[in-house]
Amino acid sequence: MNGKTPEDASTGHFSELSSDAMFSIQDLAARAEIADLVARYSRAVDRRDFQLLLSLYAPGAIHNHGEAFSGEATGFVEWLRQSMGTMITQHLVGNMIVRVFGEEAEGEVYTVNHHMIEAGDTIQFTAGGRYLDHYIKTEGRWLFAHRRRVVDWSREELASPSSHTAGVLRGTVSSDDPSYDTLGRMTKMLG
Repeated sequence: MNGKTPEDASTGHFSELSSDAMFSIQDLAARAEIADLVARYSRAVDRRDFQLLLSLYAPGAIHNHGEAFSGEATGFVEWLRQSMGTMITQHLVGNMIVRVFGEEAEGEVYTVNHHMIEAGDTIQFTAGGRYLDHYIKTEGRWLFAHRRRVVDWSREELASPSSHTAGVLRGTVSSDDPSYDTLGRMTKMLG
């Protein structure tokens, strides 16, 4: 097709394809594996599965969470373990731009992260931002080599539970979460 898309029926014009919009099957497979890596990060943090979280980083990987923590991923995982306390979190992943360069890749991952913090009153802290990631393929697995958190906006307010969810099964921050029983085969494959 010489770099052209099919004719647009409404205008009769062809539009040019950008060369970076063409992905090989290997690139698509790598992008799917990296998207799964990013989703497993959210799950590991939200379920406090620190063993899973640590397994997502390459040896010597760096995690930069701004002034709160910057250093090797092993230290980041320990910092999370000690700092999260009774906080309930939900890390939601949105747009992802990932480009693969052989056995390495880079990605910009948009997120909205919700935190319910018990401090006398319950505080809801929400931050919209991005992770600027470098990935490396090691022993057949895509892992984080460097992860940097950027916050684009944040909001903090008093929170109270909604009466609309009173009869709905509640998630937990541990292996007591309903997903471990309901999705047993999948949860065993995550780490």
